[in-house]
Amino acid sequence: RDAPFHGEVSNLAVWNALVGWDGNLVQEEFDEFSGTIFSVDLADVNRELEKFEGRDWLASRIDEGMPVSWDIKVQPKPITEEAGSNEDQVVLMQFASEDTALVLRMHRTQNYLPTCVVRALLSTGVRKVTMGFDDVKKRAMQMAFNFKPVGLVDVGLLASRKNVDATDLSSLMQYFGYRANVERRCTECDWWQKHLAKEEKQFAAEQVYFTFIVYTALQSLSSSGLGIRADRGNDLCGSAEKEFVLEKGWEEQGIELRDSGLWCTACDKGPMTSSKVVEAHIASQGHQKRHEQLCS
Repeated sequence: RDAPFHGEVSNLAVWNALVGWDGNLVQEEFDEFSGTIFSVDLADVNRELEKFEGRDWLASRIDEGMPVSWDIKVQPKPITEEAGSNEDQVVLMQFASEDTALVLRMHRTQNYLPTCVVRALLSTGVRKVTMGFDDVKKRAMQMAFNFKPVGLVDVGLLASRKNVDATDLSSLMQYFGYRANVERRCTECDWWQKHLAKEEKQFAAEQVYFTFIVYTALQSLSSSGLGIRADRGNDLCGSAEKEFVLEKGWEEQGIELRDSGLWCTACDKGPMTSSKVVEAHIASQGHQKRHEQLCS
């Protein structure tokens, strides 16, 4: 290590974790969402026209009966002279698919939802994939909007049925070879603030995005946690066996076909169970960096 260091490191393992052999700080790498993020403050939406960015995407998921991942952020309202209550309230709502995320801010509207959003939440034909939709969130939804969503699929329960030993989103992501820090980062955000930074919108999008990715990966597993399964009798597991095909150019990017689906050998990520997921992974900064290192 040629770079000067001022201080004392008594544990060599800590030193290795902080500084590389070239003396530079090692930045921990995480997988990221690189798709489209629509961020909408519902206070700015015309309630008669209800036109907002991402509405057409959400409407298409409803019309086609396609699943979306979904979650809400619940935080106590800041105590002010005008409002002395600090009860938990819904301040953010998130939807995502393999390539798109919709982040709805409701810190100024509280109990208003566009018709398209209500349709999505009450549609039995659209699965809402979630993780840890607990009593606190159920109560907050009921108080704010006077209904509870239907058609929820809990990925934790699905993982248990697939005999996957993981209890939260982080452990499920690790099981499938993904690395992100979305849960802690989202917990640290103040969702009541007037404007969200770009990084905070990214955090909110990534949480539901990775929930969706975990869901699609779990669908490819049999009840033993291996292989692809055709299960027409289980609403949680899809309706037909999937066939995976290597598209042109994927092999050069390190994508290979395995029994459980498509995997990236460069990043050791998978299974990926749709072409859009593979394309999003190939376009990610983490993959591009690892691919360049392997090719250099």
